[in-house]
Amino acid sequence: MVQHQLDQMIRDTTEQSYRCRMTEVTAAASKGTTMVVVEKCSEDPRQDFVDSVATMITANKLQNPNNLRALLDYYMSVNPQELHVMILDAFYQVCTDMFSSSKCYSYSADF
Repeated sequence: MVQHQLDQMIRDTTEQSYRCRMTEVTAAASKGTTMVVVEKCSEDPRQDFVDSVATMITANKLQNPNNLRALLDYYMSVNPQELHVMILDAFYQVCTDMFSSSKCYSYSADF
């Protein structure tokens, strides 16, 4: 019983740590599209990654696999390794949703 409670406390602390260490990449339009890295705390970092990836792909009209890979590499480079699985999952979801349908650039992050 005590071990279970300790394990749960460790999981809760670790999850909170992940929520507060995520780095979101956003698009800022001035002269073209610029990527801006923003550290933030999040209650749902996976959903924030989904929204961020969708925004970046749409804003930059990315479709070329090399450009998509460069974006994924960028997300991986600015976030801690503990979040890489979540980033890969979010990136896969967005790309599957966007590129498996006929409407490549009409993705809406209405979640």
